[in-house]
Formats: sequence, C-alpha cells, structure tokens
Amino acid sequence: MHILTNATIRCGKKDQKGGLMTSVFLEFAAKPGCGGVLMETLRDVLPDTRSYDGNQSVDVYQKVDDPETCIIHSQWDSQGHWEKYIAWREETGVLASFVEELEGPPTIRFFNKIGA
Repeated sequence: MHILTNATIRCGKKDQKGGLMTSVFLEFAAKPGCGGVLMETLRDVLPDTRSYDGNQSVDVYQKVDDPETCIIHSQWDSQGHWEKYIAWREETGVLASFVEELEGPPTIRFFNKIGA
C-alpha cells in the first residue's frame, strides 16, 4: 500500500453479521485529457473488484461540473479486506498505472455507517 498514503477518517456501526462494514471513498482528479482513459480502465478492472473477497459494492461518481474529478465509493466487510485488495492491485501493477494518470495523490477516507 505504498502508492496510496493518506489520512483516514472513521466512524462505527456493526453490520448485520456483527462486524464493522467499511465504506471507502477514494476521490481523484485525472490529468487533463486523461479522464476518458481512466473511465475505460475502471470499466475493465472493477468487475474483478466486485468479485474480490470482502467487497459488497463499488460505484464510481463523476463530478457534475468537472468530469475529470471522480469518487469511487466501495463497501467492504472490513478495512482489512480493502487493504488486502489494494495490496493485490499494487502487486499486479493495476494501481501504479491508475495513479500515473492522476493529477495528484487521491484522497482516501474510511467510514463505518452509524445508523443515525
């Protein structure tokens, strides 16, 4: 997980199985002109993410007034599942090629649903 180093924010609620389900928000801006390439990359790689152990869902949101800025929202059985997934993406080189197309480091935040 050397490529992605950011602060985390946490809150907490247990899922139906009694464990903490973690929502991960990864926000990034593509380099100018690279947004389309990144979207194609995500379309290619996210099916594997959705079937990865511990993943509950993953969706990509594009900023309305700046289509090169996006948020990937994913839900995991735990932060540990996400960390294992990111280590796998780093080992396979997918993460490095993704980060190369970014304007700067992504922002990563971890949240647990509190049920308020």
